[in-house]
Amino acid sequence: MTDTTAHQCAYPEVKVGHDLADGELLKVGDRILVPCPDCGATPRDELDWCTGTIEQTEKAFTRLALDRGMSLYHWSPTKNRGGIIRRGLVPHRRPTTHATPSWRAPYVCFGDTVAWAWALSGAQRSAPAGSWDLWETRMGDLTEPRILPVDDVNGIHEIRTEHRVYKRHLWYVGTRVKS
Repeated sequence: MTDTTAHQCAYPEVKVGHDLADGELLKVGDRILVPCPDCGATPRDELDWCTGTIEQTEKAFTRLALDRGMSLYHWSPTKNRGGIIRRGLVPHRRPTTHATPSWRAPYVCFGDTVAWAWALSGAQRSAPAGSWDLWETRMGDLTEPRILPVDDVNGIHEIRTEHRVYKRHLWYVGTRVKS
């Protein structure tokens, strides 16, 4: 399938002429959509991509609907421990990975396993070396959680919330060192 996410595809509409008409499926004068002139993607490619995304999202939501008590995990440099103990996890803080110094994440993100949470944060090349703390919460304690789906084992890439996660809903699990 052609990647349709690189730009906004346009599918020109054309009239079927005598050269394309078969008399059964396509008749002279019918209007059809042709592939995007920029990338060659077809409307069917885009439909397939949308269908796949919907299926991944449904898979993730089905899993979560069955387990609102599932544990979620968040790694943070140990230097942030005092603030987390006082205020919990708060959106719009300076991120420790992936970003320019002026960017602020409008959310707090979590992995559904300890290992995946580490892969999303401390294991990133841009993440600082040193001591990192692991925090746990429950899906049911998040306000308006948003699931980012992926076509993988469980359908979940990460879970985000744009709301504060209060300290009463967090448990300090442990610390590890990134060298």
